Amino acid sequence: MSNRSWRLAAWVAAGLMVTGSARAERPAPAVQDTFSPLPPASLVISGPAGSRMDLCIRNRVRVQRMEPLVAALASSQLGDDDARRATWGRWVVSLAQACRYRNDPNLRRLLDQAVQAALKACQGQDRPQVLDGLAAACEVSGEAASLAEATRRLDAAIAAGPAAARGKPAELLARPAVRLYGLTGERKYLEFAQSLAGAWAADKTLASQDAVEQLVRATTLLEVYRWSGKEELLAAAVGLADVILRDQSSLVGPLSSGRLWMGAQNQAAPVDKPMETCVTAAWMELLAELVRLKGDLRHVDELEKCLFNALAGAMVSDGSWWARYTSLMGERVPGELSHLDVGVNCCVLSGPRGLLLTPDWAVMTNAEGAVINLCFSGSVELKTPAGKPLTLVMESEYPRNGTTRVRLKLAQREEFTLAFRVPAWSEKNSARAKGEALDPRAGEYLKMRNTWQDDDRIELSLDMRGRIVDGPGGQAAVVRGPIVLAMDSRLVPAAESIRSRGRLDRSQAPTIALMHDQETARRIGAFVVLETPFEIDGARKILRLCDFASAGGQWTSRNCFRTWMPQPLNMGKLYDTGVSWQMLSEGKTRPRAPGR
Repeated sequence: MSNRSWRLAAWVAAGLMVTGSARAERPAPAVQDTFSPLPPASLVISGPAGSRMDLCIRNRVRVQRMEPLVAALASSQLGDDDARRATWGRWVVSLAQACRYRNDPNLRRLLDQAVQAALKACQGQDRPQVLDGLAAACEVSGEAASLAEATRRLDAAIAAGPAAARGKPAELLARPAVRLYGLTGERKYLEFAQSLAGAWAADKTLASQDAVEQLVRATTLLEVYRWSGKEELLAAAVGLADVILRDQSSLVGPLSSGRLWMGAQNQAAPVDKPMETCVTAAWMELLAELVRLKGDLRHVDELEKCLFNALAGAMVSDGSWWARYTSLMGERVPGELSHLDVGVNCCVLSGPRGLLLTPDWAVMTNAEGAVINLCFSGSVELKTPAGKPLTLVMESEYPRNGTTRVRLKLAQREEFTLAFRVPAWSEKNSARAKGEALDPRAGEYLKMRNTWQDDDRIELSLDMRGRIVDGPGGQAAVVRGPIVLAMDSRLVPAAESIRSRGRLDRSQAPTIALMHDQETARRIGAFVVLETPFEIDGARKILRLCDFASAGGQWTSRNCFRTWMPQPLNMGKLYDTGVSWQMLSEGKTRPRAPGR
Protein backbone atom coordinates (compact mmCIF):
# COMPACT_ATOMS: atom_id res chain seq x y z
CA MET A 1 0.00 0.00 0.00
CA SER A 2 1.30 3.47 -0.89
CA ASN A 3 1.92 6.15 1.72
CA ARG A 4 -0.80 8.20 0.09
CA SER A 5 -3.34 5.37 0.44
CA TRP A 6 -2.28 4.80 4.02
CA ARG A 7 -2.71 8.48 4.84
CA LEU A 8 -6.18 8.40 3.32
CA ALA A 9 -7.08 5.34 5.40
CA ALA A 10 -5.75 6.97 8.56
CA TRP A 11 -7.62 10.19 7.73
CA VAL A 12 -10.88 8.25 7.29
CA ALA A 13 -10.33 6.49 10.62
CA ALA A 14 -9.33 9.68 12.39
CA GLY A 15 -12.42 11.42 11.11
CA LEU A 16 -14.53 8.74 12.75
CA MET A 17 -12.88 8.97 16.17
CA VAL A 18 -15.58 11.29 17.49
CA THR A 19 -16.91 8.44 19.60
CA GLY A 20 -13.68 8.56 21.60
CA SER A 21 -12.68 5.54 23.61
CA ALA A 22 -16.15 4.67 24.83
CA ARG A 23 -17.10 1.08 24.10
CA ALA A 24 -19.95 0.80 21.59
CA GLU A 25 -22.56 -1.92 21.25
CA ARG A 26 -21.53 -4.96 19.23
CA PRO A 27 -22.73 -4.48 15.66
CA ALA A 28 -24.96 -6.73 13.59
CA PRO A 29 -23.27 -8.24 10.51
CA ALA A 30 -24.34 -6.83 7.17
CA VAL A 31 -24.30 -10.40 5.80
CA GLN A 32 -25.55 -13.38 7.75
CA ASP A 33 -23.40 -16.51 7.70
CA THR A 34 -24.88 -19.52 5.93
CA PHE A 35 -23.40 -21.77 8.62
CA SER A 36 -22.41 -20.60 12.11
CA PRO A 37 -19.70 -22.09 14.34
CA LEU A 38 -20.83 -23.43 17.68
CA PRO A 39 -20.12 -21.57 20.93
CA PRO A 40 -16.87 -22.40 22.77
CA ALA A 41 -16.48 -25.83 24.38
CA SER A 42 -19.46 -27.29 22.49
CA LEU A 43 -17.69 -30.32 20.99
CA VAL A 44 -15.69 -33.27 22.20
CA ILE A 45 -13.90 -34.85 19.23
CA SER A 46 -12.26 -38.28 19.44
CA GLY A 47 -10.62 -40.34 16.72
CA PRO A 48 -7.64 -39.21 14.62
CA ALA A 49 -8.62 -35.52 14.41
CA GLY A 50 -9.41 -35.30 18.12
CA SER A 51 -6.30 -37.16 19.25
CA ARG A 52 -4.08 -34.93 17.10
CA MET A 53 -5.69 -31.82 18.58
CA ASP A 54 -5.23 -33.18 22.10
CA LEU A 55 -1.55 -33.98 21.46
CA CYS A 56 -0.94 -30.62 19.83
CA ILE A 57 -2.50 -28.71 22.72
CA ARG A 58 -0.72 -30.77 25.38
CA ASN A 59 2.74 -31.04 23.82
CA ARG A 60 3.05 -27.87 21.73
CA VAL A 61 0.60 -25.07 22.54
CA ARG A 62 0.53 -25.50 26.31
CA VAL A 63 4.29 -25.97 26.78
CA GLN A 64 5.50 -23.22 24.44
CA ARG A 65 8.01 -21.03 26.29
CA MET A 66 6.45 -17.60 26.53
CA GLU A 67 9.49 -15.54 27.53
CA PRO A 68 11.52 -15.67 24.27
CA LEU A 69 8.44 -14.81 22.21
CA VAL A 70 7.64 -11.82 24.41
CA ALA A 71 11.29 -10.73 24.33
CA ALA A 72 11.31 -10.81 20.52
CA LEU A 73 8.08 -8.83 20.41
CA ALA A 74 9.48 -6.09 22.63
CA SER A 75 13.12 -6.07 21.45
CA SER A 76 14.50 -2.78 20.16
CA GLN A 77 17.23 -4.72 18.32
CA LEU A 78 14.88 -6.32 15.77
CA GLY A 79 13.48 -4.59 12.72
CA ASP A 80 9.74 -4.10 12.57
CA ASP A 81 9.50 -6.60 9.70
CA ASP A 82 11.56 -9.28 11.48
CA ALA A 83 9.58 -12.55 11.53
CA ARG A 84 10.46 -13.11 15.18
CA ARG A 85 8.22 -10.23 16.18
CA ALA A 86 5.20 -12.18 14.92
CA THR A 87 5.90 -15.37 16.91
CA TRP A 88 4.04 -14.24 20.04
CA GLY A 89 0.91 -13.41 18.05
CA ARG A 90 0.96 -16.71 16.14
CA TRP A 91 1.22 -18.67 19.36
CA VAL A 92 -1.48 -16.68 21.16
CA VAL A 93 -3.92 -17.22 18.29
CA SER A 94 -3.51 -21.00 18.62
CA LEU A 95 -3.76 -20.70 22.41
CA ALA A 96 -7.03 -18.79 22.02
CA GLN A 97 -8.29 -21.52 19.68
CA ALA A 98 -7.39 -24.16 22.29
CA CYS A 99 -9.36 -22.17 24.88
CA ARG A 100 -12.37 -22.10 22.56
CA TYR A 101 -12.24 -25.86 22.06
CA ARG A 102 -11.69 -26.77 25.69
CA ASN A 103 -13.23 -25.32 28.80
CA ASP A 104 -9.86 -25.57 30.58
CA PRO A 105 -9.09 -22.98 33.27
CA ASN A 106 -5.36 -23.69 32.99
CA LEU A 107 -5.37 -22.80 29.30
CA ARG A 108 -7.38 -19.67 30.01
CA ARG A 109 -4.95 -18.70 32.76
CA LEU A 110 -2.03 -19.19 30.36
CA LEU A 111 -3.76 -16.98 27.78
CA ASP A 112 -4.24 -14.22 30.35
CA GLN A 113 -0.59 -14.51 31.41
CA ALA A 114 0.57 -14.31 27.79
CA VAL A 115 -1.42 -11.13 27.20
CA GLN A 116 -0.26 -9.47 30.40
CA ALA A 117 3.39 -10.39 29.76
CA ALA A 118 3.29 -8.91 26.26
CA LEU A 119 1.56 -5.71 27.34
CA LYS A 120 4.02 -5.21 30.18
CA ALA A 121 7.05 -5.84 27.96
CA CYS A 122 5.75 -3.52 25.24
CA GLN A 123 4.69 -0.74 27.59
CA GLY A 124 5.43 2.57 25.91
CA GLN A 125 5.93 0.81 22.55
CA ASP A 126 3.20 0.57 19.94
CA ARG A 127 4.06 -2.77 18.38
CA PRO A 128 1.53 -3.56 15.64
CA GLN A 129 2.61 -7.22 15.82
CA VAL A 130 0.83 -7.55 19.17
CA LEU A 131 -2.59 -6.81 17.69
CA ASP A 132 -3.36 -10.15 16.01
CA GLY A 133 -2.86 -12.13 19.20
CA LEU A 134 -4.49 -9.46 21.34
CA ALA A 135 -7.63 -9.41 19.18
CA ALA A 136 -7.84 -13.23 19.28
CA ALA A 137 -7.46 -13.22 23.07
CA CYS A 138 -10.16 -10.55 23.44
CA GLU A 139 -12.58 -12.62 21.36
CA VAL A 140 -12.17 -15.46 23.85
CA SER A 141 -11.98 -13.55 27.12
CA GLY A 142 -13.99 -10.39 26.51
CA GLU A 143 -11.78 -8.86 29.19
CA ALA A 144 -12.42 -5.10 29.24
CA ALA A 145 -8.89 -3.96 30.13
CA SER A 146 -7.30 -6.02 27.35
CA LEU A 147 -9.90 -4.81 24.86
CA ALA A 148 -9.23 -1.19 25.84
CA GLU A 149 -5.49 -1.76 25.38
CA ALA A 150 -6.07 -3.37 21.98
CA THR A 151 -8.15 -0.45 20.75
CA ARG A 152 -5.61 2.05 22.08
CA ARG A 153 -2.82 0.30 20.23
CA LEU A 154 -4.83 0.08 17.03
CA ASP A 155 -5.63 3.79 17.25
CA ALA A 156 -1.92 4.53 17.69
CA ALA A 157 -0.92 2.28 14.77
CA ILE A 158 -3.46 3.92 12.47
CA ALA A 159 -2.28 7.38 13.45
CA ALA A 160 1.42 6.49 13.07
CA GLY A 161 1.11 5.50 9.40
CA PRO A 162 3.20 2.99 7.44
CA ALA A 163 6.39 3.51 9.46
CA ALA A 164 4.66 1.81 12.40
CA ALA A 165 4.53 -1.51 10.59
CA ARG A 166 7.12 -1.62 7.86
CA GLY A 167 7.06 -4.67 5.63
CA LYS A 168 3.47 -5.89 5.74
CA PRO A 169 1.33 -3.19 7.37
CA ALA A 170 -1.94 -4.33 5.86
CA GLU A 171 -1.61 -7.92 7.09
CA LEU A 172 -0.60 -6.69 10.55
CA LEU A 173 -3.50 -4.27 10.97
CA ALA A 174 -6.46 -5.05 8.71
CA ARG A 175 -7.52 -8.31 10.32
CA PRO A 176 -7.25 -7.11 13.94
CA ALA A 177 -9.08 -3.94 12.91
CA VAL A 178 -12.10 -5.79 11.55
CA ARG A 179 -12.16 -8.14 14.55
CA LEU A 180 -12.01 -5.25 16.97
CA TYR A 181 -14.89 -3.68 15.07
CA GLY A 182 -16.86 -6.85 15.73
CA LEU A 183 -16.09 -6.56 19.45
CA THR A 184 -16.64 -2.82 19.89
CA GLY A 185 -18.87 -1.57 17.10
CA GLU A 186 -16.42 1.29 16.51
CA ARG A 187 -17.14 2.15 12.89
CA LYS A 188 -13.70 3.67 12.42
CA TYR A 189 -12.10 0.22 12.58
CA LEU A 190 -14.32 -1.19 9.85
CA GLU A 191 -13.69 1.85 7.66
CA PHE A 192 -9.96 1.48 8.18
CA ALA A 193 -10.03 -2.25 7.36
CA GLN A 194 -12.12 -1.54 4.25
CA SER A 195 -9.63 1.04 3.06
CA LEU A 196 -6.79 -1.48 3.38
CA ALA A 197 -8.74 -4.36 1.86
CA GLY A 198 -10.14 -2.42 -1.06
CA ALA A 199 -6.82 -2.45 -2.92
CA TRP A 200 -6.73 -6.25 -2.75
CA ALA A 201 -10.17 -6.93 -4.18
CA ALA A 202 -9.14 -6.40 -7.81
CA ASP A 203 -5.99 -8.54 -7.45
CA LYS A 204 -6.86 -12.11 -8.47
CA THR A 205 -3.49 -13.20 -9.90
CA LEU A 206 -1.31 -15.92 -8.39
CA ALA A 207 2.02 -15.41 -10.13
CA SER A 208 5.05 -14.19 -8.18
CA GLN A 209 3.23 -13.50 -4.94
CA ASP A 210 3.72 -14.75 -1.40
CA ALA A 211 1.03 -17.42 -1.00
CA VAL A 212 0.58 -16.87 2.74
CA GLU A 213 0.23 -13.12 2.28
CA GLN A 214 -2.30 -13.70 -0.46
CA LEU A 215 -4.36 -16.17 1.57
CA VAL A 216 -4.36 -13.96 4.68
CA ARG A 217 -5.54 -11.05 2.55
CA ALA A 218 -8.35 -13.11 1.03
CA THR A 219 -9.48 -14.27 4.47
CA THR A 220 -9.49 -10.67 5.65
CA LEU A 221 -11.59 -9.70 2.64
CA LEU A 222 -14.22 -12.19 3.78
CA GLU A 223 -14.19 -10.87 7.34
CA VAL A 224 -14.61 -7.31 6.08
CA TYR A 225 -17.37 -8.48 3.71
CA ARG A 226 -19.31 -10.01 6.61
CA TRP A 227 -19.56 -6.60 8.29
CA SER A 228 -19.69 -4.34 5.23
CA GLY A 229 -21.69 -6.32 2.68
CA LYS A 230 -19.42 -5.15 -0.16
CA GLU A 231 -19.86 -7.84 -2.79
CA GLU A 232 -16.59 -7.09 -4.61
CA LEU A 233 -14.67 -8.30 -1.55
CA LEU A 234 -16.51 -11.63 -1.58
CA ALA A 235 -16.04 -12.00 -5.33
CA ALA A 236 -12.28 -11.49 -5.06
CA ALA A 237 -11.86 -14.04 -2.25
CA VAL A 238 -14.09 -16.64 -3.91
CA GLY A 239 -12.30 -16.08 -7.22
CA LEU A 240 -8.93 -16.76 -5.60
CA ALA A 241 -10.22 -19.89 -3.86
CA ASP A 242 -11.67 -21.20 -7.12
CA VAL A 243 -8.32 -20.77 -8.89
CA ILE A 244 -6.47 -22.57 -6.08
CA LEU A 245 -8.97 -25.44 -6.08
CA ARG A 246 -8.67 -25.78 -9.85
CA ASP A 247 -4.94 -25.27 -10.37
CA GLN A 248 -3.05 -25.61 -7.08
CA SER A 249 -4.73 -28.34 -5.04
CA SER A 250 -2.71 -31.57 -5.01
CA LEU A 251 -3.65 -35.03 -3.75
CA VAL A 252 -3.02 -33.96 -0.15
CA GLY A 253 -3.17 -30.15 0.01
CA PRO A 254 -2.16 -26.86 -1.65
CA LEU A 255 1.00 -27.26 -3.72
CA SER A 256 3.48 -24.46 -3.19
CA SER A 257 7.24 -24.24 -3.54
CA GLY A 258 8.41 -22.12 -0.68
CA ARG A 259 5.68 -19.50 -0.68
CA LEU A 260 5.11 -19.46 -4.42
CA TRP A 261 2.35 -21.44 -6.04
CA MET A 262 3.73 -24.41 -7.93
CA GLY A 263 0.77 -25.78 -9.89
CA ALA A 264 -0.88 -29.13 -9.22
CA GLN A 265 0.43 -30.44 -12.54
CA ASN A 266 3.87 -30.66 -10.89
CA GLN A 267 2.81 -32.72 -7.87
CA ALA A 268 4.23 -36.03 -9.15
CA ALA A 269 7.68 -34.49 -9.70
CA PRO A 270 10.31 -33.52 -7.10
CA VAL A 271 9.41 -30.07 -5.74
CA ASP A 272 11.83 -27.91 -3.77
CA LYS A 273 10.41 -26.66 -0.43
CA PRO A 274 6.94 -28.12 -1.09
CA MET A 275 3.72 -27.41 0.80
CA GLU A 276 4.97 -25.11 3.52
CA THR A 277 2.88 -25.68 6.64
CA CYS A 278 2.17 -21.95 6.87
CA VAL A 279 0.60 -22.12 3.40
CA THR A 280 -1.56 -25.12 4.30
CA ALA A 281 -2.76 -23.49 7.54
CA ALA A 282 -3.53 -20.19 5.80
CA TRP A 283 -5.43 -22.04 3.05
CA MET A 284 -7.50 -23.83 5.69
CA GLU A 285 -8.30 -20.51 7.39
CA LEU A 286 -9.61 -19.14 4.08
CA LEU A 287 -11.65 -22.30 3.47
CA ALA A 288 -13.17 -22.15 6.97
CA GLU A 289 -14.32 -18.56 6.39
CA LEU A 290 -15.83 -19.56 3.04
CA VAL A 291 -17.70 -22.44 4.68
CA ARG A 292 -19.19 -20.01 7.20
CA LEU A 293 -20.27 -17.49 4.62
CA LYS A 294 -21.28 -19.68 1.66
CA GLY A 295 -21.86 -23.20 2.98
CA ASP A 296 -20.20 -24.66 -0.13
CA LEU A 297 -19.54 -28.37 0.30
CA ARG A 298 -16.48 -28.20 -1.99
CA HIS A 299 -14.67 -26.12 0.60
CA VAL A 300 -15.46 -28.63 3.36
CA ASP A 301 -14.16 -31.48 1.19
CA GLU A 302 -10.91 -29.56 0.73
CA LEU A 303 -10.65 -28.80 4.45
CA GLU A 304 -11.06 -32.48 5.25
CA LYS A 305 -8.43 -33.47 2.68
CA CYS A 306 -5.91 -31.04 4.19
CA LEU A 307 -6.80 -32.09 7.74
CA PHE A 308 -6.18 -35.81 7.20
CA ASN A 309 -3.28 -35.53 4.75
CA ALA A 310 -1.06 -32.45 4.33
CA LEU A 311 -1.57 -31.08 7.83
CA ALA A 312 -1.57 -34.44 9.62
CA GLY A 313 1.56 -35.47 7.73
CA ALA A 314 3.35 -32.31 8.87
CA MET A 315 2.85 -32.98 12.59
CA VAL A 316 5.23 -35.32 14.42
CA SER A 317 3.40 -38.17 16.11
CA ASP A 318 3.37 -36.70 19.63
CA GLY A 319 2.27 -33.25 18.46
CA SER A 320 5.35 -31.51 19.87
CA TRP A 321 6.79 -30.29 16.55
CA TRP A 322 5.96 -29.74 12.89
CA ALA A 323 7.60 -30.07 9.50
CA ARG A 324 8.25 -26.89 7.61
CA TYR A 325 7.77 -28.59 4.25
CA THR A 326 5.74 -31.66 3.29
CA SER A 327 6.43 -33.65 0.13
CA LEU A 328 4.31 -36.27 -1.60
CA MET A 329 7.41 -38.48 -1.68
CA GLY A 330 10.81 -38.78 -0.08
CA GLU A 331 11.12 -38.56 3.70
CA ARG A 332 9.75 -36.59 6.64
CA VAL A 333 11.98 -33.77 7.86
CA PRO A 334 11.13 -31.77 11.01
CA GLY A 335 11.24 -28.01 10.73
CA GLU A 336 14.58 -26.42 11.57
CA LEU A 337 15.05 -23.83 14.30
CA SER A 338 15.09 -20.70 12.16
CA HIS A 339 15.98 -18.53 15.14
CA LEU A 340 17.64 -20.05 18.18
CA ASP A 341 16.65 -17.12 20.39
CA VAL A 342 12.91 -17.79 20.04
CA GLY A 343 13.30 -21.58 19.74
CA VAL A 344 10.66 -22.07 17.02
CA ASN A 345 9.93 -21.31 13.40
CA CYS A 346 6.80 -19.91 11.79
CA CYS A 347 5.47 -23.32 10.70
CA VAL A 348 5.71 -24.83 14.17
CA LEU A 349 3.40 -22.02 15.29
CA SER A 350 1.14 -22.06 12.22
CA GLY A 351 0.43 -25.81 12.12
CA PRO A 352 -1.62 -25.69 15.34
CA ARG A 353 -3.68 -22.81 13.93
CA GLY A 354 -4.82 -24.96 11.01
CA LEU A 355 -5.48 -28.01 13.17
CA LEU A 356 -7.37 -26.15 15.91
CA LEU A 357 -9.75 -24.68 13.33
CA THR A 358 -11.44 -28.09 13.22
CA PRO A 359 -14.05 -27.44 15.95
CA ASP A 360 -15.17 -24.32 14.06
CA TRP A 361 -16.29 -26.29 10.99
CA ALA A 362 -16.79 -29.90 12.14
CA VAL A 363 -20.38 -29.26 13.28
CA MET A 364 -22.20 -25.99 12.62
CA THR A 365 -25.71 -24.56 12.77
CA ASN A 366 -27.96 -22.72 10.37
CA ALA A 367 -31.48 -21.32 10.52
CA GLU A 368 -32.96 -24.77 9.95
CA GLY A 369 -30.95 -26.77 12.49
CA ALA A 370 -27.55 -28.49 12.65
CA VAL A 371 -24.97 -29.30 9.97
CA ILE A 372 -22.52 -32.18 10.42
CA ASN A 373 -19.48 -31.56 8.23
CA LEU A 374 -17.06 -34.07 9.77
CA CYS A 375 -17.68 -37.63 10.93
CA PHE A 376 -16.11 -38.47 14.30
CA SER A 377 -16.76 -40.10 17.65
CA GLY A 378 -17.69 -37.68 20.37
CA SER A 379 -20.48 -35.40 21.51
CA VAL A 380 -21.91 -32.07 20.45
CA GLU A 381 -23.89 -29.66 22.63
CA LEU A 382 -25.96 -27.12 20.72
CA LYS A 383 -29.35 -25.41 20.52
CA THR A 384 -32.30 -26.23 18.30
CA PRO A 385 -33.84 -23.46 16.18
CA ALA A 386 -36.32 -22.97 19.04
CA GLY A 387 -33.44 -22.48 21.46
CA LYS A 388 -33.82 -25.82 23.25
CA PRO A 389 -30.80 -27.92 24.31
CA LEU A 390 -29.78 -30.67 21.88
CA THR A 391 -27.00 -33.21 22.30
CA LEU A 392 -25.66 -35.28 19.43
CA VAL A 393 -23.84 -38.42 20.55
CA MET A 394 -21.70 -39.57 17.63
CA GLU A 395 -20.07 -42.97 17.12
CA SER A 396 -17.68 -43.51 14.23
CA GLU A 397 -14.29 -44.93 13.29
CA TYR A 398 -14.14 -42.60 10.31
CA PRO A 399 -12.01 -42.43 8.25
CA ARG A 400 -10.91 -45.98 9.12
CA ASN A 401 -14.39 -47.01 8.00
CA GLY A 402 -17.33 -45.09 6.61
CA THR A 403 -20.19 -45.60 9.07
CA THR A 404 -21.28 -42.90 11.51
CA ARG A 405 -24.14 -43.28 13.99
CA VAL A 406 -25.79 -40.32 15.71
CA ARG A 407 -28.14 -40.46 18.70
CA LEU A 408 -30.18 -37.40 19.65
CA LYS A 409 -30.79 -36.33 23.22
CA LEU A 410 -33.73 -33.92 23.44
CA ALA A 411 -35.90 -32.78 26.33
CA GLN A 412 -38.95 -32.39 24.07
CA ARG A 413 -40.04 -33.08 20.51
CA GLU A 414 -39.22 -30.46 17.89
CA GLU A 415 -39.24 -30.15 14.13
CA PHE A 416 -35.93 -29.09 12.60
CA THR A 417 -33.37 -30.18 10.01
CA LEU A 418 -30.21 -32.19 10.50
CA ALA A 419 -27.84 -32.05 7.53
CA PHE A 420 -25.00 -34.51 6.89
CA ARG A 421 -22.24 -33.75 4.39
CA VAL A 422 -21.83 -36.41 1.72
CA PRO A 423 -18.39 -35.82 0.14
CA ALA A 424 -18.07 -35.52 -3.62
CA TRP A 425 -15.85 -38.62 -3.74
CA SER A 426 -18.48 -40.80 -1.99
CA GLU A 427 -20.57 -42.30 -4.80
CA LYS A 428 -22.13 -45.33 -3.12
CA ASN A 429 -23.88 -44.35 0.12
CA SER A 430 -26.68 -45.38 2.43
CA ALA A 431 -28.48 -43.72 5.32
CA ARG A 432 -31.32 -44.26 7.77
CA ALA A 433 -33.10 -41.79 10.03
CA LYS A 434 -35.77 -42.84 12.55
CA GLY A 435 -35.74 -46.25 10.83
CA GLU A 436 -36.45 -44.84 7.36
CA ALA A 437 -34.07 -45.46 4.46
CA LEU A 438 -32.76 -42.31 2.75
CA ASP A 439 -30.88 -41.54 -0.47
CA PRO A 440 -27.60 -39.68 0.22
CA ARG A 441 -26.07 -38.23 -2.95
CA ALA A 442 -22.41 -37.50 -3.60
CA GLY A 443 -21.43 -33.85 -3.30
CA GLU A 444 -24.62 -32.80 -1.52
CA TYR A 445 -25.87 -32.33 2.01
CA LEU A 446 -28.30 -35.02 3.12
CA LYS A 447 -31.00 -32.81 4.66
CA MET A 448 -33.27 -34.62 7.10
CA ARG A 449 -36.32 -32.57 8.08
CA ASN A 450 -38.17 -34.31 10.86
CA THR A 451 -39.99 -33.96 14.12
CA TRP A 452 -37.19 -35.28 16.28
CA GLN A 453 -37.49 -36.69 19.77
CA ASP A 454 -35.20 -38.07 22.43
CA ASP A 455 -33.21 -41.17 21.44
CA ASP A 456 -33.87 -40.84 17.71
CA ARG A 457 -31.08 -42.39 15.65
CA ILE A 458 -29.35 -41.61 12.36
CA GLU A 459 -26.87 -43.77 10.48
CA LEU A 460 -24.80 -42.70 7.47
CA SER A 461 -22.47 -45.02 5.54
CA LEU A 462 -20.05 -43.49 3.05
CA ASP A 463 -18.29 -45.14 0.13
CA MET A 464 -14.91 -46.37 1.37
CA ARG A 465 -13.91 -48.33 -1.70
CA GLY A 466 -10.36 -47.73 -2.84
CA ARG A 467 -10.00 -45.40 -5.79
CA ILE A 468 -7.24 -45.13 -8.39
CA VAL A 469 -6.40 -41.52 -9.19
CA ASP A 470 -4.55 -40.96 -12.45
CA GLY A 471 -2.06 -38.12 -12.34
CA PRO A 472 0.62 -36.31 -14.30
CA GLY A 473 3.02 -38.26 -16.49
CA GLY A 474 1.06 -41.50 -16.46
CA GLN A 475 1.47 -41.96 -12.70
CA ALA A 476 -1.25 -43.25 -10.39
CA ALA A 477 -2.11 -43.03 -6.70
CA VAL A 478 -4.54 -44.86 -4.42
CA VAL A 479 -7.06 -43.03 -2.23
CA ARG A 480 -9.61 -44.36 0.25
CA GLY A 481 -12.25 -42.00 1.57
CA PRO A 482 -10.51 -38.71 2.36
CA ILE A 483 -7.17 -40.44 2.98
CA VAL A 484 -4.36 -40.67 0.43
CA LEU A 485 -2.38 -43.92 0.66
CA ALA A 486 1.37 -44.26 0.27
CA MET A 487 4.10 -46.84 -0.15
CA ASP A 488 6.42 -46.90 2.86
CA SER A 489 9.87 -48.51 3.05
CA ARG A 490 8.85 -50.25 6.29
CA LEU A 491 6.11 -52.04 4.35
CA VAL A 492 7.56 -52.30 0.84
CA PRO A 493 11.36 -52.44 0.64
CA ALA A 494 12.96 -51.78 -2.72
CA ALA A 495 13.62 -54.90 -4.79
CA GLU A 496 17.17 -56.11 -5.34
CA SER A 497 16.80 -55.94 -9.12
CA ILE A 498 16.22 -52.67 -10.95
CA ARG A 499 14.69 -54.74 -13.75
CA SER A 500 11.69 -55.66 -11.61
CA ARG A 501 8.44 -53.89 -12.57
CA GLY A 502 5.17 -53.52 -10.67
CA ARG A 503 1.65 -52.42 -11.61
CA LEU A 504 -1.57 -51.64 -9.78
CA ASP A 505 -4.50 -53.96 -10.40
CA ARG A 506 -6.81 -51.98 -12.71
CA SER A 507 -9.33 -54.76 -13.31
CA GLN A 508 -12.00 -52.85 -11.34
CA ALA A 509 -10.80 -49.33 -12.19
CA PRO A 510 -11.47 -46.66 -11.16
CA THR A 511 -12.00 -48.61 -7.91
CA ILE A 512 -9.42 -50.96 -6.43
CA ALA A 513 -9.78 -53.70 -3.83
CA LEU A 514 -8.40 -52.91 -0.36
CA MET A 515 -8.28 -54.99 2.82
CA HIS A 516 -7.27 -53.86 6.32
CA ASP A 517 -4.07 -55.26 7.84
CA GLN A 518 -4.56 -54.19 11.45
CA GLU A 519 -1.64 -56.19 12.83
CA THR A 520 0.87 -54.47 10.56
CA ALA A 521 -0.72 -51.09 11.28
CA ARG A 522 -0.17 -51.66 15.01
CA ARG A 523 3.39 -52.85 14.42
CA ILE A 524 4.50 -49.69 12.61
CA GLY A 525 2.18 -47.28 14.44
CA ALA A 526 0.12 -46.37 11.38
CA PHE A 527 -3.50 -45.25 11.41
CA VAL A 528 -4.29 -47.75 8.65
CA VAL A 529 -2.40 -50.31 6.58
CA LEU A 530 -4.31 -51.66 3.60
CA GLU A 531 -3.52 -54.56 1.27
CA THR A 532 -4.23 -54.36 -2.44
CA PRO A 533 -3.58 -56.72 -5.38
CA PHE A 534 -0.39 -55.87 -7.23
CA GLU A 535 1.42 -57.39 -10.18
CA ILE A 536 5.21 -57.75 -10.08
CA ASP A 537 6.89 -59.12 -13.21
CA GLY A 538 3.66 -60.82 -14.25
CA ALA A 539 3.08 -62.52 -10.89
CA ARG A 540 0.15 -61.59 -8.63
CA LYS A 541 1.33 -60.17 -5.30
CA ILE A 542 0.01 -58.14 -2.38
CA LEU A 543 1.02 -54.49 -1.93
CA ARG A 544 0.74 -52.91 1.51
CA LEU A 545 0.00 -49.19 1.70
CA CYS A 546 -0.44 -46.92 4.71
CA ASP A 547 -2.17 -43.58 5.18
CA PHE A 548 -0.17 -40.55 4.02
CA ALA A 549 0.04 -39.04 7.51
CA SER A 550 1.69 -42.21 8.86
CA ALA A 551 4.05 -42.69 5.90
CA GLY A 552 7.68 -41.93 6.74
CA GLY A 553 6.63 -41.87 10.38
CA GLN A 554 10.12 -42.54 11.74
CA TRP A 555 11.16 -39.08 10.49
CA THR A 556 14.57 -40.34 9.38
CA SER A 557 16.35 -40.69 6.04
CA ARG A 558 16.03 -44.48 6.41
CA ASN A 559 12.22 -44.36 6.25
CA CYS A 560 11.06 -43.22 2.82
CA PHE A 561 7.66 -43.13 1.14
CA ARG A 562 5.88 -42.22 -2.06
CA THR A 563 2.28 -41.53 -3.11
CA TRP A 564 2.43 -41.27 -6.91
CA MET A 565 3.52 -44.48 -8.65
CA PRO A 566 4.69 -44.62 -12.29
CA GLN A 567 2.94 -47.40 -14.21
CA PRO A 568 4.94 -49.59 -14.51
CA LEU A 569 6.91 -48.92 -11.32
CA ASN A 570 10.63 -49.76 -11.08
CA MET A 571 10.63 -51.90 -7.92
CA GLY A 572 14.39 -51.58 -7.54
CA LYS A 573 14.21 -47.78 -7.39
CA LEU A 574 11.03 -47.32 -5.39
CA TYR A 575 12.36 -44.50 -3.26
CA ASP A 576 14.84 -42.92 -5.68
CA THR A 577 12.43 -40.02 -6.06
CA GLY A 578 14.91 -37.16 -6.44
CA VAL A 579 13.70 -35.60 -3.17
CA SER A 580 16.47 -35.02 -0.62
CA TRP A 581 16.18 -33.73 2.92
CA GLN A 582 17.84 -30.51 1.72
CA MET A 583 14.74 -29.87 -0.42
CA LEU A 584 12.60 -30.15 2.72
CA SER A 585 14.54 -27.82 5.01
CA GLU A 586 16.22 -24.43 5.20
CA GLY A 587 18.89 -25.85 7.53
CA LYS A 588 22.53 -26.60 6.70
CA THR A 589 22.35 -29.95 8.51
CA ARG A 590 19.42 -32.35 8.68
CA PRO A 591 17.16 -31.00 11.45
CA ARG A 592 15.91 -32.98 14.41
CA ALA A 593 12.82 -32.06 16.34
CA PRO A 594 13.74 -30.79 19.83
CA GLY A 595 13.68 -33.59 22.38
CA ARG A 596 13.60 -36.39 19.77
